[in-house]
Amino acid sequence: MQPTPSSAAVSAAESPPSGAQDEREQRLWRRRMRVTGWLLAVWFAVTFGVSFFARELNVVVLGWPLSFWVAAQGALLVYMALVVVFARRMGRIDEERDEERGDAAPGQ
Repeated sequence: MQPTPSSAAVSAAESPPSGAQDEREQRLWRRRMRVTGWLLAVWFAVTFGVSFFARELNVVVLGWPLSFWVAAQGALLVYMALVVVFARRMGRIDEERDEERGDAAPGQ
C-alpha cells in the first residue's frame, strides 16, 4: 500500500506566499486568544464574582439559601455553556482557516 500525501503537504503546495500565510495565521491566532480571553473572563466572574456576593442573597429556595443554589447548580450550567461556546467558536475559526487555505473538511 502506497502512502498518500498528507493534507498538510498538499495544502502547503497550494498555499499563498509565506508572508500572507503568516499574517492569516496570526489573525486567526488573535481571534482564538480573544475568544479564550472573553470566556476566561466569564469563568472568573462566575467563579469568584458570584461567590463573593453570594452572602448578600438572603433568599431561601426549598429550604436552602439562594447562594447555595447559584454555586451548586448555576455555576455548573455556566461552565458547560462555556465549553459548548468554546468548541463551536474554535470549530468555526478552524473551518474559516481551512476555507482560506482551500482544504476540504473530512467527510465533505
